[in-house]
This record gives sequence, C-alpha cells and structure tokens, in this order.
Amino acid sequence: MRILLVEDNPYIQEFIIFVLRREGHEVEALENGDVALGVYKGRKSPYDLVLTDMGHPGMDGVELAASIRLIDPSQCIALQTGCADGIAAELIKTHGVSGIPRIGKPFSAEQLLRFVGSVLASAQKSQ
Repeated sequence: MRILLVEDNPYIQEFIIFVLRREGHEVEALENGDVALGVYKGRKSPYDLVLTDMGHPGMDGVELAASIRLIDPSQCIALQTGCADGIAAELIKTHGVSGIPRIGKPFSAEQLLRFVGSVLASAQKSQ
C-alpha cells in the first residue's frame, strides 16, 4: 500500500517508516501539512492512506485532512495524536472531518500495524 505520512517528530517519523516499510508498505514522509498538501496535489498516483499527526508546524493534521477531503472526499485518512480524546474530537468536529479514525500516542509497532490494517480494510470495504 502507498502511504503518505505527515509527522514532524523525526524519531516518531523514523519509527513509523521502519514499521510500515518492514510490512511492505511504500511510505512517503513529510514534516508538515503545508508541504504535504502540495505533494498531495501533485501526486502522480493515488495514496491508499494519508496518516498524519494532528499537531505539527504550519497547517496541522486536522486542517490537512479537511483540505484533502475537499480535493478527494473518498481519500482514506487517519490521524495520530498525543491529544486527549475530548480535545482531538473537538478539533475534528470544528474542521468538519468527523469519522476519521485516530490512534493515540504513544503506540507500539504492533498497535500501529493493527490500526493501519484496520483503517485500510475499512476503506477497501467502502469502495
């Protein structure tokens, strides 16, 4: 699967890349939403998943998700967050992108793989 990862913490980014590539996923990683949106708009082939942190410099992950949904409402998007559930839910609601699955930080490699697998399986069922 082709995954666009948006994560500004280099250690977390490296961990996620390692885990996902080890499972055979193709991962393109970027540090912020502004750059990610530009790359998304210029993509040559579709992403199976956009996995973004909720909080990073510039355009945050929820704003990125909302912008991507305007371009492609069917794009599979998932969020990772260190925010409390209530805060995360409010940010998601404010930007009108409810229904986006999220995983809380910290997470293990096994938790990440289960989460990504579940998100991708759900997206395939809805197509």
